[in-house]
Amino acid sequence: MNASGNFIHLALPYQQSFLEPYMDEETLSTILSIMAEQLREQTRIC
Repeated sequence: MNASGNFIHLALPYQQSFLEPYMDEETLSTILSIMAEQLREQTRIC
């Protein structure tokens, strides 16, 4: 997490074209952002 409490997204350990079915970078970024927000919410609840 950075100082603002946001998760830092590192580079994927494989090429983007490896994803099957292929997801473009914007879709993958959106999914990761949603998952990160859900994780933050769960952390606040505990």
